[in-house]
Amino acid sequence: MGDLRFGIWGRSPNCAVVINTELPFYALNFAYTGELSYRAGNGPRVTLRAPVAFITRPGRHYRYHAVSGDRWDQSYVTFEGDLADVWARHGLIPSDTDSWRHVPDPIRFRGKVDRLFGLLALNERGWDDATVLLRELLLETRRMHEVPQPATEVAEAVRRWAQSVEHSPEGALRVSEAARALSVSESTFRRTVRALFGIAPSEFLLRARLANAAVALRSTSDAVGAIATRAGFYDAAHFARTFRGTFGVSPSAYRGDSGDDLLRSGRTSAPRKRRSVENGVRE
Repeated sequence: MGDLRFGIWGRSPNCAVVINTELPFYALNFAYTGELSYRAGNGPRVTLRAPVAFITRPGRHYRYHAVSGDRWDQSYVTFEGDLADVWARHGLIPSDTDSWRHVPDPIRFRGKVDRLFGLLALNERGWDDATVLLRELLLETRRMHEVPQPATEVAEAVRRWAQSVEHSPEGALRVSEAARALSVSESTFRRTVRALFGIAPSEFLLRARLANAAVALRSTSDAVGAIATRAGFYDAAHFARTFRGTFGVSPSAYRGDSGDDLLRSGRTSAPRKRRSVENGVRE
């Protein structure tokens, strides 16, 4: 049996900070877009290209930042405690030299991260389920391996389109407009989006709108209706239903206690002690 404490969590869709510090906690990080220059301790400097998941450990010095002054879409959750140490000893949390993985299905992975955030927003009521889901995410990360993706000029252009959608989904071009801007057919555009992200462009846009709305809920005091409108939802009730379907909680419940920002504070929030749970890591 063991104890697990969650610290701070969140998503920064336009992150530009530089991490150069020793971290006091474990953290699961997911870069959805962008490129990172990454180094753990005295290890080699590597370039991590999104979508990529990486895990940091307490007591290690890490240096990572966007390549060439660019920005990246960053989701993270910090945790600590006896159970986390057990996970690390059993290899569920990898070593520094093996701590990152290319994410072959980023939409599905981010959906699970969003669900984890929804559980954490419930505070103590969601901690047991959050622990189970965190373990599932860590196990899934350990099993990932490099999966080749399209490397054509069209694919690169679609990636740039996707990044612009992530940053400003409310102003995103329609599929026909985006295809025309890239000088490709709509069918080619749709096929390339599905090859890269596993879903249709319309679903990609919906996920981006919900993700940006989630950031606004946690970082502003704006009314839920106003956030829904800015995210491109004309009906607040439909926004609430769609949000709950993705995050597992209502927008108001998700807003909860936003806590500190990992990238500003470099420390966890006040420990949240939870009931003991099974610590086995057998696959």
